[in-house]
Amino acid sequence: MSSLLSEIDFGNEAADDIEPAELMPYFVKQQPFNKFIDSDYRILIATARKGVGKSALLQWIYHVTSQNDSDALVIKCRGVDRQR
Repeated sequence: MSSLLSEIDFGNEAADDIEPAELMPYFVKQQPFNKFIDSDYRILIATARKGVGKSALLQWIYHVTSQNDSDALVIKCRGVDRQR
């Protein structure tokens, strides 16, 4: 599957710049993402290189948890959001 995804051009859009509902039709859900919405995990931190899809993952988590009336707390911040 990873070779198929490497051949697809997803464009230059950043998940930070669009609403979750706009992203969802293009989001490729993968089995490991389920742990981010599993209540057995109390805290999870997503880390990866720039451009890998961390923001898209956070958008998906927010979308799924808000649809399911979950008690999850999704914290999303960007480097440019910090106070100076």
